[in-house]
Amino acid sequence: MTTFDEVYEYFNDISQGIDSYYLPSYIDEQKRLISNGRRLFNNKLFTNVQQDNLTETFDKVLSENEIMLIAHCMRLYCLNQMYDDFIGTYSMFQKEVGFKDYKAQCDGRLSNIQIETKNIEDLVFSLLSNIDGEV
Repeated sequence: MTTFDEVYEYFNDISQGIDSYYLPSYIDEQKRLISNGRRLFNNKLFTNVQQDNLTETFDKVLSENEIMLIAHCMRLYCLNQMYDDFIGTYSMFQKEVGFKDYKAQCDGRLSNIQIETKNIEDLVFSLLSNIDGEV
């Protein structure tokens, strides 16, 4: 069985660009983030990988590509949180912050989300191609 540590270790390697506020500080928060990443993973691959929070394992041995995909799904979740919080906090202060700066900040955050979404799409394509026996 693949452990949460294996997935979270890879997530740590790719978590640059995420404000530390959005990175889990406690084990329960890490488990919640892993769960959110797993849900998106299951949705993208039409699968049903489960996790056991007591043993901190998944119900199967995940391939390296599957670990990468879950970690990238976790990163996308964090990037979306950052974007939503920024919009929610600063949209009412656009004039004070300056519209150009606000728009640049929004565009930068949205660009990170789009890049991560593309990374996930590429990983999904790769995994599904391997399942179908195509390349």
